[in-house]
Amino acid sequence: MQPSELTKVAIVIYIAAWISSKGDKIRKVTYGLIPFALLIGLITGLILFQRDLSTALLIAVTSWLMFFFAGADLMQLLAGVVFGGAVLAFTVTRENYRLQRIFTFLNPRADPGGTGYQILQALMALASGGIFGKGIGASERKFGYVPAVHTDTVFAILGEELGLIGCLVLVGLFILLAYRGFKIALEAADPYGTILAAGLTCSLVIQGLLNMAVVTGTVPYAGIPLPFISYGGSSLLSSMACVGLLLSISRGTREVSGARAKPVVDLGHKAARPSVSAAERR
Repeated sequence: MQPSELTKVAIVIYIAAWISSKGDKIRKVTYGLIPFALLIGLITGLILFQRDLSTALLIAVTSWLMFFFAGADLMQLLAGVVFGGAVLAFTVTRENYRLQRIFTFLNPRADPGGTGYQILQALMALASGGIFGKGIGASERKFGYVPAVHTDTVFAILGEELGLIGCLVLVGLFILLAYRGFKIALEAADPYGTILAAGLTCSLVIQGLLNMAVVTGTVPYAGIPLPFISYGGSSLLSSMACVGLLLSISRGTREVSGARAKPVVDLGHKAARPSVSAAERR
């Protein structure tokens, strides 16, 4: 059991409850940015002590997006980006192996048998799959060539066996998940449901896209599983919990005859305003 996997779900639930309870006060520095930064700093700091930068980064980005969806002030959002970027840079430069990942990302062929081995083998597996792939179970690279084929680099084997078409289908499924998740968020019956659904959707989709980006060499290496695909009970449990909560929010959605509050992403210019029906306007 990986505690960080459960933390991904728990922190989204807590942040959604905390933000929705603040209301318009979320725009004030003393009620919004400072408590939010302290809370996220504490959670991500504990995870960083376990040297799990990828999970800490996922939680920080997801929480920031929830803060954004709640209608936080633009200057607070920019301050969060600047401060978070500074902390990330400090964290990376403090550990030699993290710096090495940056250098490997910039030039993986500088050490093909060492630090660049995993990403180069993953890229070779993707390339060997071609357009239509070799067929399910026909991968050759999974037998001692690509490291961590059942967890972090499972996307490379999927590309080898199912080809470009299979990879695009998987990407399309995550896009569909994002669409349905944000649709549930927009139709939620209350602000808490809206922010929670948006946070759960961001957590799943960002994690999936980050894993694919790592395997394709688009971003520096980060050990993060591919939701629903990678082997691992803790990861699957947290992913299924997110989907279960989304389904629960969707099932509880109801049309309200009067005004229904909907959060508006307004970059801090206007507060979220309830929609008014045509009958009320008359």
